[in-house]
Amino acid sequence: MKRPLTTLFLLGGIFLPGGSVAQGPPRPAGLAPAEPNRQPRFVTAAQASFLKDSDRMLGVHANNVAKAYLASGVAFHHIIEDTLGSMPILVTWCQLCNTALVFRADLEGRRLTFDLNGTRGSNFVMRDRQTGTDWQQATGEAFAGPLQGRRLSLLAFEITTWGEWKSRYPQTLAFAMEPRYREQYRLMEQRQKELTAFGAPAFSPLRTDSRLRPTTQVLGVEIGGAYKAYPITLLSKQSVWNDRIGSAPVLLLHMSDTETNRAFSRVISGQTLTFQSINRPAVSMTDLETGSYWNRYGECLEGALKGKSLAPISLLPSFWFAWAEFHPDTELFSDRPQ
Repeated sequence: MKRPLTTLFLLGGIFLPGGSVAQGPPRPAGLAPAEPNRQPRFVTAAQASFLKDSDRMLGVHANNVAKAYLASGVAFHHIIEDTLGSMPILVTWCQLCNTALVFRADLEGRRLTFDLNGTRGSNFVMRDRQTGTDWQQATGEAFAGPLQGRRLSLLAFEITTWGEWKSRYPQTLAFAMEPRYREQYRLMEQRQKELTAFGAPAFSPLRTDSRLRPTTQVLGVEIGGAYKAYPITLLSKQSVWNDRIGSAPVLLLHMSDTETNRAFSRVISGQTLTFQSINRPAVSMTDLETGSYWNRYGECLEGALKGKSLAPISLLPSFWFAWAEFHPDTELFSDRPQ
């Protein structure tokens, strides 16, 4: 039997059928729900005087186009429909479980348009207007409707600061905050900070996993059908981590100066490399196998591998309860010796 969808009111008193209210952190006064943003406006980096270097951004880069979206703005709208060149994309953020994901908004050449359609577990559901199919935001998978079993393609993205993103991509475009929602974006930023202190999800998850506190912020990785979750508080203990997900050797980086995290494959030209940090704040490193020098973007600047770049791996931010409920076979990263 299919699990019924919960009536959705994401941004505050979270109402359930029958008029009851789910327990959750209080909504700041003045924060009302918004519809998906289907016509986002952008300005150049030079014109984005409304942004501070410390502002948290969701950045995407593809088709020679870089765009940055204010994190609190995406969380407020839940869905921003946009394009990168000719490619339609869907920038999403579930405020209930702090899950941010970016998808291609097409399937086999057909562009899809999405509306919010309730929750399943503590994660929002999207329904496409073209077929009436319901999609889980946490996975991009269709679970009900004509396209059931299909999955939207995930696009690489990064959560970082405005200063870090524009330094990396000086030609980036920045999401222009809608004037009528400026105060709501500010309140949403406050709301996001409060959520990390709350101990339980607002709605009952589909399943529970007691290995971590439910609202522990993790970064999930999916490689070849294997899943692993990395608690951010654990990653922040050092800047360079050599690890494996399934049989895949991976590198995790934590930049303490901007609280940015990145992941890469440790395999290059058929060789598995092992990395060590030589400058923690800036995250520069060497590999033990060739002694080459690498920067925080996975680029080799000096040594035998100069000019090579590590293949990036997407880190998928979420609260633990949401990652674990939709990826029940997930491994959990530990810094203890194996």
